[in-house]
Amino acid sequence: MSARPRLLLSMGLRDPGPQLSPRLRILDPERGAIVREGRLTASHPPPDGDQAASPCLADGMLWQPTRTAIHRVDPDTLQSEQVLTHPLFHDLHSVAPGAQGWLVTCTGHETVVEITSDGDLVERFSLGRPIDVERDYRTLPHDALKPHDVHPNQAFLLEDRRWVTCLGTARCQGLDHDGELDLGPGMPHDGVLREGLLWFTTTAGRVMGLDPHTGLREVELDLPAMEQGTGAFGWCRGIEVVGDTAWVGVTMLRSSAWRETARELVWGARGKRQPTRVLEIDWRHGRMKGRFDGVGHEGEGVIYGITAVG
Repeated sequence: MSARPRLLLSMGLRDPGPQLSPRLRILDPERGAIVREGRLTASHPPPDGDQAASPCLADGMLWQPTRTAIHRVDPDTLQSEQVLTHPLFHDLHSVAPGAQGWLVTCTGHETVVEITSDGDLVERFSLGRPIDVERDYRTLPHDALKPHDVHPNQAFLLEDRRWVTCLGTARCQGLDHDGELDLGPGMPHDGVLREGLLWFTTTAGRVMGLDPHTGLREVELDLPAMEQGTGAFGWCRGIEVVGDTAWVGVTMLRSSAWRETARELVWGARGKRQPTRVLEIDWRHGRMKGRFDGVGHEGEGVIYGITAVG
């Protein structure tokens, strides 16, 4: 793989109108441009829009969650070749290899499930209020069960133990054990093993690389300080690491007029929204190498995952 691979961005984009739709976009850092785009046809489409959440690459295929399904996608053509769905799927935020199948975060009802590649339920971990296991949650709006106390984001398997990052509790906790990883302050996302370290982001722009054996933080980066930009930093989520380079997604803050006005009244120029973008970071030396703004539509769009695809 080259030093600057093409990056598959898993996103939600407006099309047109207020609702998001699931989109895959290929960013070529050498050209500084989006060079290809794919659209995913929703399975049991939520009534209030959809998104392409945090995926994983396995056996040369991208396992890409949307809010109610997992698509097995060819990363070359961006075409969906298989769709897995289950009645418990609601507002999916991530999929990752599990002990017996795929670990899937059903953030809508604050549950992590493990399913087989045929869509059969293996195990279920409820982190919030009790759920009705006989109900089909795919028909509900994605906000129907909020507010969330835990809000699981990314589940992953590490040395035969299952973990999940939780936005609501600001923790990375064990699912099948009592362990906890110390990520420091902030609301965590991600949890991907790259270059011998386990990588996390927080929504405010901290990046951590943990030793997967000791749990110690070996790398800590402050992206807002590194970027030194003018305006509100945004919502940080999505990371890929190749060699000495980390690629991190930053999503423009929500665009309602009152939010924008309030931010600028309180913070002035610092409150003006910056666009959705991908940051290129030399993580070993703690410096910014590049910034790619043109990944959304007119600066908008939501990044959920970044995957190097060669």
